[in-house]
Amino acid sequence: RPESGAVSIVTAAASMFGFQYPGQQFRRGWEDIAFNHHHDTLPGSGIHPPYARTVAQLDRVVAESRETAMRAMEHLSVMVTPKPEGISVLVFNPSGWTRSAWADTYLVTSGWSGRGLDASKAVAIDPAGKRLPVLVQDPVSRRAKFWADSIPAFGYKVFQIVNGEP
Repeated sequence: RPESGAVSIVTAAASMFGFQYPGQQFRRGWEDIAFNHHHDTLPGSGIHPPYARTVAQLDRVVAESRETAMRAMEHLSVMVTPKPEGISVLVFNPSGWTRSAWADTYLVTSGWSGRGLDASKAVAIDPAGKRLPVLVQDPVSRRAKFWADSIPAFGYKVFQIVNGEP
């Protein structure tokens, strides 16, 4: 799930692979943000109706940005050929430096199957073959996380989650 500041980077990266860059949507969102930085909204000296409109506009900008970033990430992820065993997880780094962080995922594939994956014995394997433990956060939804180490700047790594020992 992309961070709010990474939306334009994710969409720019995806646009290099055929994703339609949403320039007009970004411009409209920026205009709404800039408009709502006027002298009554910021210091709290206005009346309630403008505040309600400000909240509605900014909520829309955030929701549209999140949706666009998710579509861009989906566009990037379908370009990766999954391996037949386990689950392939693409981790994208929108930063201008190499970064390590927890990667959240669900141990399911389409249709909520796990391809024979036992969540309690899952490990993530990085492209170099390093095995990393997978921590199950919620056994019902199969939400889990693993440490994604050294993701390159403006790049990605694909991790394979399979049954095994870390």
